[in-house]
Amino acid sequence: MPSYENAKKLFDLLDQLHEEVKVKASDLMTHKVLSIPSNASLARAAKAMKEKGVSQLPVMDNEKIVGTLSEKDILQRIHDTDHAIDLGQLTVAEVMGEPLPLIREDTTFSLISSLLEHYPAVLIGKKGKAVGIISKSDLLKVLLNRKKK
Repeated sequence: MPSYENAKKLFDLLDQLHEEVKVKASDLMTHKVLSIPSNASLARAAKAMKEKGVSQLPVMDNEKIVGTLSEKDILQRIHDTDHAIDLGQLTVAEVMGEPLPLIREDTTFSLISSLLEHYPAVLIGKKGKAVGIISKSDLLKVLLNRKKK
């Protein structure tokens, strides 16, 4: 028979998991999706990322998601080039990676958590348009807030 302390920990964990199941993408998302067009210069994109304090930007053309630009993509391009490059001469399209996954507003916490193991962020879509974004740091904030309770 488990001790009272172990049983309490188990029930607390089950309660926490039950609460997490109730959490949906719409509860976690940042509603303002910062994006950049694929024809923008890499210098403009890097400046926007720095000013907004984000590590990735969805790349959108005419509200259609066409890719993702991350700090990692920019640094990889600089590393792979054996000469000095002018970020103003490169476009986002030349450096961007695959688009972030697009999920529904009712996607569960557990699925979001699984996706964020493989992607830096996920986009929340409604009628084919990105209406929100959830990053790994957004998910961490939720988990840390739950642990404090």
